[in-house]
Amino acid sequence: MIRTILAAAVLLGGSLDAQADVNTWINTAKYPRGNDAVQVDARYCEQQVGQDTNGKPTSRRFKQCMAGRGWKFDHSTYQHVAPERTWIDPDTGLLCKDLKGSDGRAFGSYCSND
Repeated sequence: MIRTILAAAVLLGGSLDAQADVNTWINTAKYPRGNDAVQVDARYCEQQVGQDTNGKPTSRRFKQCMAGRGWKFDHSTYQHVAPERTWIDPDTGLLCKDLKGSDGRAFGSYCSND
C-alpha cells in the first residue's frame, strides 16, 4: 500500500510570527485525501483539544485527535514566514494590507478599521 504524505502548514499561532510549524501527516484512511482534508481535520482537532502552538512540540492529545480522523503524525519542520505588509491609508486612517493571489503576488489591497 502506498501511503500519501501531506505537509500541512497548520499555522495555528500568531500570524506575525517569524517562524511557523509545518506538520507532516500521513493519510491512514483507505481512500485518497488531499491537503484540504488535513486542514479541515486540524481545525476540528484545534477546537476539540486546543491549538497546536508554534514553537512547541505537537501535543499527544492533538496527535490522538488527528489519528481518530485518519491521520498519523510524521514530523514537524519550522518554516520562516515573512510578516504581512500593512500600512495606514493617509486619506481614511484605515489599516490596509495586500490581497494576494494563489501565486503569492499582490493584486490589490484591502483596508478596514478592525
